[in-house]
Amino acid sequence: DLTVRVDVPSAQFSQDINFGCTPLDVTFTKDMAGITKWWWDFGDGSTSTAKNPSYTYFDAGDYRVELTVTGPGGVSVMSRIVSSYSSPQAHFSLTPGTVYANDVSVRFFNLTTGGSSFLWDFGDGDTSKVKDPSHKYMEEGIYDVTLWAYSENGCVNKYVISPAVTVLPVGDIRYPTVFTPNKTGPIDRTDLPTGGTEVDQFFYPAIRQEVVNYKL
Repeated sequence: DLTVRVDVPSAQFSQDINFGCTPLDVTFTKDMAGITKWWWDFGDGSTSTAKNPSYTYFDAGDYRVELTVTGPGGVSVMSRIVSSYSSPQAHFSLTPGTVYANDVSVRFFNLTTGGSSFLWDFGDGDTSKVKDPSHKYMEEGIYDVTLWAYSENGCVNKYVISPAVTVLPVGDIRYPTVFTPNKTGPIDRTDLPTGGTEVDQFFYPAIRQEVVNYKL
C-alpha cells in the first residue's frame, strides 16, 4: 500500500502594524502554500475571505484577529491582537476675528476632545503650547491659524481655520484744534467722524485739547 501524507496547513500570519491611531489601517499577510480557503475575523464583527486583506478600524479598542485556513490536510486557526487608539478631535474658536496691528490680543478657545497636549501656529511665525492662548498680531495681514492636538498615546489631529484673523494697519486719528460750532445743536452719533466738516464740529470728550480759536 502507498500512503500519501498531506501536511496540515498553518494559519500563521503577520500584520504590518500591531497598534496605532484611529482610523487604523492594517494589512494582513499569509503564506499561501497548501491553503485553499481563508477566513478572517477582524474582531469587530467584520470578516473577509481574501488571501491578504487590508482592514480599517474606525473605533478605538483591542481586537482579536482570527484566521482560519483550510487545505487538503485539514484546518488551522491562529489569532493575534490589534490595538486601535482613540485619536483626538482638534477644534477651536476665536475672538475677535478682526484687529488692528499691535492692538488688542486675539483670544483662542480650545474645543478639542481627547487631547492632552497642544501646539498652536498663529500664522505669523509665533507658536504656543498653552491650551487656551491669547496672541497679539504685530503686522497687518490675513492669517491662518492651526491647532495640533495630541493624545497620551501619541495620536495627533489637526484643525485649521483659513482665513482666521484679519489684522488691519494702524491708522492716525485726526483731532481738530479749531472747532466749527454746529448751529442746530449737539451732534448725536455713535461712531467717530473721519473727515470733512463733521470732524471740526465733533467734540472728543476723552481728549483734553487746547482750543486756539473758533471758526465762525
